[in-house]
Amino acid sequence: MGYRRRPARFHERRTSAGALIEWPGSTVRVLDTNVPFAGGGYFRLLPIRDPLAMRRLNGGEGRPGIFYIHPWEFDPAQPRQPLSRLSAARHYVNLGRTEARFRRLLRDFRFAPVRDLLWTTPS
Repeated sequence: MGYRRRPARFHERRTSAGALIEWPGSTVRVLDTNVPFAGGGYFRLLPIRDPLAMRRLNGGEGRPGIFYIHPWEFDPAQPRQPLSRLSAARHYVNLGRTEARFRRLLRDFRFAPVRDLLWTTPS
């Protein structure tokens, strides 16, 4: 992969069940603000959603992008729930575009489970 042992800014906590490692979702700097882009509603709603931001992390910063998505975000025909306008917009906007956007990411980038980064050595 060629990345450092772990992505920057991870958090490790000890629990009674063992270690818990948390990575925040990826962000890209726009003006003076870190804007999330790599998953869920950010992926569907914001224009900063795919290759440009991910390439910036991979190439410019040498970090992998942390991306997540929920299965329901691939189903534009899912039953609609009674929600406020704002919640409905956050939940349902661009559901019909999610699969195509995701396929583009899969075509343009390599993906692996986060656990694989735990044992990746720098190249």
